[in-house]
Parts: sequence; C-alpha cells; structure tokens
Amino acid sequence: MFVDNTHMYSLGDKVAKTQAVPKDVERVYVQTVDERTGEVGLVPVYVGKRLPWAERYLLMFQDRATALGCDRQMTGERLRVYLVVLGHCDWDNWLYLSHRDLAAEMGLRVTQVSRALRYLVRRGIILRGPRIGRQNSYRLNSHYAYKGKVLHLKRRRVVETKAPRRAPAGC
Repeated sequence: MFVDNTHMYSLGDKVAKTQAVPKDVERVYVQTVDERTGEVGLVPVYVGKRLPWAERYLLMFQDRATALGCDRQMTGERLRVYLVVLGHCDWDNWLYLSHRDLAAEMGLRVTQVSRALRYLVRRGIILRGPRIGRQNSYRLNSHYAYKGKVLHLKRRRVVETKAPRRAPAGC
C-alpha cells in the first residue's frame, strides 16, 4: 500500500485499486514487516479529526447488540473482552491490540484474552488484520459497530472480508 497527496493505492493480488483519502484525516506511518518477504516498510494509518467532545465515541448497531446478548456462547469473559475491544476501537474500526497489555488492563490471563479474541474472530465480530511488528492488528466488523465518517460506512461494509453471522434461533 502506498500513498500520494490525494489517493491511497492498495495493491491487491490482481488489480490495483484507488480511493480518495479524506482531507480531514491525518496520515501517520507505522513501520511493519511483510510476513511473506520479510521486507520492512511503512504502512499508512489514518486518524480522523477530533470532535469537540471530551470523551471518545463509536456508532453501535442495536440488532447486532441484541444478537450478541442472545448468543449463549458469548460468555461473561468473552463479552468483557468484546467491550474492552470496543473501547480501544480506532478510526475506521482499526484495533491495535497486545494480548499481554489487554490481559493486564482487564486483570485476566493472556490465555483467557487470546481465547476470547479467537472466538470473536471465529464469529466474524472482529476481523484479523496484518501484524505490525510483534503486535496483532484487527478490524471491528462494521456490522456491529463503526468509528469513522458515517458517509464511509456503506463502502466499509462492502469491503468487509466476512459476512456477519446471524443470531441464534429464538432471539
């Protein structure tokens, strides 16, 4: 992925795609290592402008929240991890999480956090992203919650890698 002043170019397996970078979004570069080639490079991370509110926010969708509440496999530990993950959600639904830091913050063991995150990935609630050094990155599925410009939500949902799973019967 590389960037010029007006467009972001994402090189896929077959076709290069282009999309405009919003003017009110700040571009910060993070160093990363390509797992296939071992090449070190910079990846742009987009940070939206701050709103006048003192507290952070995100848009949550009621039908998905109800579905999660009705899911009998969404135990207390998994739900707690999900809620803390929501609290760490960055612009355009990016999550940069260290399992160790998350476990320390929540008072859990690293294995408990890893197990809960695996469940959330398996259910399609969060999507696995590229590793940044030794740190995992994830993206919150935009069918559950969204942090970014609402104008970009429909486009974000189109490019999601997994369709959200439906709620268990009886909800």
